[in-house]
Amino acid sequence: MDPITKYLNSIAYKFPKGYPDMNDSKDKTMLFELIEQQLSLFSDEELATMIKKDTGVDIKDIDNEVELKGAFNKMSPELKKRLKIDSPEKLQVAINKVLNVRSADPVLQILTDKNYNPIILKQYTDEITGLIEDIPDKDREKFIQYISNPSQQIDFPTGVVGNLQTNLEKTGVSKEIVSRIIGHTTQDEGKKGVGMGELALSMLFKNISSATAGGDLSINDGKFEIKGSPATLGEKPEGFKIDDEKLQKLGIKKTTEPKKLRSGKVINKTSMFVNGEKIPLNQFASVISNLYSKTDDKNNFESVLKDILEKDIKLGSKAVEARFNEIDFNDPASIKKNIALMNFIRYANKTPGFDHFLVHDYGKGGSNEGEYIYVSGTPEDMAEKLSKTDVDFEEIGVKNLRPRIILR
Repeated sequence: MDPITKYLNSIAYKFPKGYPDMNDSKDKTMLFELIEQQLSLFSDEELATMIKKDTGVDIKDIDNEVELKGAFNKMSPELKKRLKIDSPEKLQVAINKVLNVRSADPVLQILTDKNYNPIILKQYTDEITGLIEDIPDKDREKFIQYISNPSQQIDFPTGVVGNLQTNLEKTGVSKEIVSRIIGHTTQDEGKKGVGMGELALSMLFKNISSATAGGDLSINDGKFEIKGSPATLGEKPEGFKIDDEKLQKLGIKKTTEPKKLRSGKVINKTSMFVNGEKIPLNQFASVISNLYSKTDDKNNFESVLKDILEKDIKLGSKAVEARFNEIDFNDPASIKKNIALMNFIRYANKTPGFDHFLVHDYGKGGSNEGEYIYVSGTPEDMAEKLSKTDVDFEEIGVKNLRPRIILR
């Protein structure tokens, strides 16, 4: 990750949208102020040397905010001006930066203990310490103490329903630090995305660590997959198309025609028709339910639908057979959920697979309250447990039979 991206990631939590929106004047002003503060500060070593020469105090021996503020107040006006810390706000930034230096070693150590690749350790350490730089010192100290003492760390609870914020509050780590680390996203050594919650879970729960063979993380020596809301389960659903002739056997006609947008751009527009009536694409489950109720050959209808799911959508016979008989064709919600769970089983079975799964509500489609659903076992076991929860999926359609998972 380049330095600019790393810096923007480290300050993203400060903005209401989770990123600096350059079309928003307030965001733009705040970003420039943060950059100015960053550029105005000397390195830790240079800062310590100049202050010691000016005041006779070695700030490297100070580990609390009160004493450090006293040392800074002893500085001559000339040095304060030179360091650009001649206002209360800039002075506090400098104090936070100095105090935060001691966070690096404990953060590096826990990431090492949690089996993260050595290639990525410095990047992750810099990102995490950057997140907590302007946190009150007493809260930062509690965080350092928690991650530095494995014996006091708590295990991730394995109940089906829970809340990350509530669980992590039991650690004694402040809600603000928890929120920032949970919301942090980054990339691993292979440039693969590391989603919201992954670093927080591995750093703050004793029985969770970096993945060793499959999944996003390891939990109790098992493979642990984490998803936010909404999230694709593997490849994007738009990449899988249904044979038009198979749809027609079900009673559905699909057409794709060019459509010119206001800008002049031309796109392909897909429409779905049943008995000549145009139906929105995302009402596929309702259409299937209605057509099934009217057909005289339900066995053939089911056979065609199975073929579409297994071969066109490439869910595979194992995943389809696991949930097909659970479908209540009188209930569109049952059709949607069971097709979605077929896709989950396919995804969980895909090499190297996983046997623990958590979906949380952080993301554009969630409520961002820390709620989660956790299941474990075989892919079929996990799908069955998910079926009994209120986990949701996107509405299915002729171009979306691998719907994204959502926890609202």
